[in-house]
Amino acid sequence: KRLHHDGQIGRLRRVNAKDEGRPIVQAFEDVLIGVRNEHGVKYVHVEAVFRVGLFHLRLRHLESRYRILFDLTTEGVLVLDGRSLKIIEANPAAAHALGEGVRKLLGKPLTECLDVGARSSVSKLLDTVRASGKPDQTSARLAAPHHSRLTLSVSVMHEEAGELFLLRLGSTVAAPVAGADA
Repeated sequence: KRLHHDGQIGRLRRVNAKDEGRPIVQAFEDVLIGVRNEHGVKYVHVEAVFRVGLFHLRLRHLESRYRILFDLTTEGVLVLDGRSLKIIEANPAAAHALGEGVRKLLGKPLTECLDVGARSSVSKLLDTVRASGKPDQTSARLAAPHHSRLTLSVSVMHEEAGELFLLRLGSTVAAPVAGADA
């Protein structure tokens, strides 16, 4: 037991939890805070540190489940920064469809992955989705050397840091015959 500056005694407790099989020990102190009201001083029990710790543990588990689903899905998924249109996340299926490694894709503008003729239509699609907030899709040809056609399904997500675009890459179709449009 410890004596607080306000004269109240708190207890030091340990909480054991597990995160991905590793034990986590959180120590926190029960704190009594004096709140003055018309009837004198009322002491309020605060366990904020414990609640914040549990919140972060749950958040880490949620992020782990998201990462597993993101990495294991067979559908290609890209996450783009809404301002720069640079790829900030790519799963292995998207990297395979675009013919590059995941690390090479990160930070790369989406336009560099597309054929020159497809860039304006994809740009218009992103502007439309941003303005309406509703998902939409288009077909686009990839940049050389692939020249395959993909269906791009786009939706917008709003976060504290700004807008993000979620792009799902549909099935690849054989390369078009020379002279075909973008």
